[in-house]
Amino acid sequence: MVQKDSGPLPHAGSGTQATPEGRALVATADGLAIQTADGASVVAADLILGDIGAGRTLSVSGNLVVAGSVGRGAEVRAGGFLVVVGPVFSARVEAMGSLVLRGGCNASTATAGANRAGYEVAAERVRALAETLGRLLAVLEQLKAHPAFRTLDLEQGLRPLLEILVERTFAGFAFEVAEALRRLRPVVAAGPPVAKLADMLEHRFEGGAFLHASGGLFEQAHAVATEAAAILAGQANARFPLRVTGGAVLESTLKASGDIDIRSGDCRNAQLTSGTTVRVSGRLLGGMVSAQSAIQARTAGADAVLQVPGTGVIRLTGVHGSLTFRIGQVEKRVAGVVGPSIIRLVGDQFVIKPDTEGLFDA
Repeated sequence: MVQKDSGPLPHAGSGTQATPEGRALVATADGLAIQTADGASVVAADLILGDIGAGRTLSVSGNLVVAGSVGRGAEVRAGGFLVVVGPVFSARVEAMGSLVLRGGCNASTATAGANRAGYEVAAERVRALAETLGRLLAVLEQLKAHPAFRTLDLEQGLRPLLEILVERTFAGFAFEVAEALRRLRPVVAAGPPVAKLADMLEHRFEGGAFLHASGGLFEQAHAVATEAAAILAGQANARFPLRVTGGAVLESTLKASGDIDIRSGDCRNAQLTSGTTVRVSGRLLGGMVSAQSAIQARTAGADAVLQVPGTGVIRLTGVHGSLTFRIGQVEKRVAGVVGPSIIRLVGDQFVIKPDTEGLFDA
């Protein structure tokens, strides 16, 4: 239950509803309570009550919560979001959705929004498949309207041409689309239309079975492929965050299609890559940080490299030691002690201005 102490009550998302007096949210389904920018929801999730031992591999199609740690050499993958309560040590954790590490990570690789490239490839191929089916449907409609076919049995008259069109134009291409979807692990995490399309490609089109299906299958496949292409494109463009809410990040590689937010502990000699913003509430010491929008850190130094595009911004509470800024194609090395600053590129010149807004709470 989420109770209102002060401020507005979160929006009631899936699996929740507000009490009649509007002072609390209660769960209407079994699952894990989460809160996002869209409100509070209860979602289904697998729960591991313990550690993921050294060398173990675990992969689930949906959401996953690991109540313990992830040991050396272990690999954990989730088709939805992933929460790890304990520390991650010399391991790999991946989520197709958001990722939360509550115990920090050491010498590990952590990814949120995993397999974005796979979604991009699948989206492009499914879109092309939908267009191909649309063209075939248009050709068939033109043939049906032709006077030569009005006096013939439509099914028998169209079948030879249908077989040629599918065999030469479509069958091999459909196999490529099916392969692209198989590389998405798991396909069901992308949504029912995508899973349905994968099933159609795998079971109905293989072995020439599609050639002997009714003409209505074209319309059905076209509708499903069009919807699946839109869903896959949305997944490819989605921005999923990676949050570290406890412990330090040490000599690890963190990647996220959305924000990377390290809220506790130092970040030492790490490789951070974000599709939007990197925010480090502690000290950022050494390593390489790359973000497509902005980098924000309390204190940075120890030869760290901070990189953003030409339109990006770097905000630091302080610099101690040496640090390299890369904004667009321009690079600047800073040594010594610098106070709260906002660094951006104007033309081809670095501009470093005092930051008087207070990036982090005291």
